[in-house]
Amino acid sequence: MATIRRKNGKWQALIRRAGAPTCSKTFISKSDARKWAIQVEQAQDKAIAGVVDKQALNTPLRAYLSRYKTDISAFKASYDVEKYIIGKWQKHEISKLPIGAVTSARLTPVLNDYQKRYKPETIRKDFGVLRHLFNIAKTQWHVPIEVNPVEQLRLPSIGRPAVRRLPRGAWDAIEAIYSEETKPEIFLLAKLALETAMRRSELLRLEWEDVDRQRRLITVREGKNGYSRYIPMSQASLFVFEQIDGQEALVFGLSPSGVANAWIRLRDRAGYPDIRFHDLRHEAISRFFEKGLSVPEVASISGHRTPSQLFRYAHADLNSIVKKLW
Repeated sequence: MATIRRKNGKWQALIRRAGAPTCSKTFISKSDARKWAIQVEQAQDKAIAGVVDKQALNTPLRAYLSRYKTDISAFKASYDVEKYIIGKWQKHEISKLPIGAVTSARLTPVLNDYQKRYKPETIRKDFGVLRHLFNIAKTQWHVPIEVNPVEQLRLPSIGRPAVRRLPRGAWDAIEAIYSEETKPEIFLLAKLALETAMRRSELLRLEWEDVDRQRRLITVREGKNGYSRYIPMSQASLFVFEQIDGQEALVFGLSPSGVANAWIRLRDRAGYPDIRFHDLRHEAISRFFEKGLSVPEVASISGHRTPSQLFRYAHADLNSIVKKLW
């Protein structure tokens, strides 16, 4: 803040600020000295802000990806997935550009290349992370970005969700492979997913202190939507826990990438290469309804907050419906 002082019968305005040269001027009236000081300080503020803005815009996108990973993504339930996506972007050539140079025109060739290599769902997830990064950079990190370049792109639509029930005989084939496996962790993980409708990330975070075999309850702490919930155990769920020695804090000592690779090997050996691990959640929820559980009961297990979200996962067995009608 400027200093206004009396000097030789006049008023002197003196301004000393870090990052700016010291300046002063003498006036007959004190009010004129104060007005001048305010104008000079405002001009200095703009100059300093301009330097900061230029530095922010010239910082490479890769640096902002690292910051997003530690400051934003690390606190999400989907961190394991986002960490992988962020790694993909950090390896991409476009991450070497200053964030201010990453425009929709620069991203369009990247999107075109993505469309040749990935499915629409993957494209929307990867570019969704980038979109959120630009929004955070603009609103929270005060990077002077005029528009979010990702929002100017036309991303492919996913279309109507597919019916993700397990084909008949698929689980029997997987169980047959399990009997031959020397390391059964992936099968036990998949079996628990099928019995509980838990997400992969929830299963990998599950600790033994969250497993109450006496009350037959599993506690899921802060699921994908940020809420905790309790899941009742079936007899098959109890069987899974009995097969694990329980020497560590975590029930499953597996990494997300380890699960992905092991699941691919297991399903391929069983002869069903199109089954995703997440399909087990669809199958589990559909089976809950077939067992006669109500919508609130199934939602309390799956963690869905609205019926519309839940029904995306519920797929009726048409053969069972035909039998009921006849």
